[in-house]
Amino acid sequence: MRETQGSAGSWLSRTYRPFGGLLAAFCAVCALGAGCLTTVSSEPEVDPIALAAAVRDVGLDYVRQGNYAMAIRTLHRIP
Repeated sequence: MRETQGSAGSWLSRTYRPFGGLLAAFCAVCALGAGCLTTVSSEPEVDPIALAAAVRDVGLDYVRQGNYAMAIRTLHRIP
């Protein structure tokens, strides 16, 4: 390809060519890093009514088994 002196296209391509790879790398890092921005709660949400029912059921199972001490201990933990 023949270049003429003073050609704006050749000057532009020589000037910005090193930044093309840098720009592509920057875009790739941004695209890959965007998935890391999703936050997740460290503690799962707990339904207090469901939790109380589960603790109650465990306590009643202890009563059915005749383990009254564990039943009392478990039933005192109902929130």
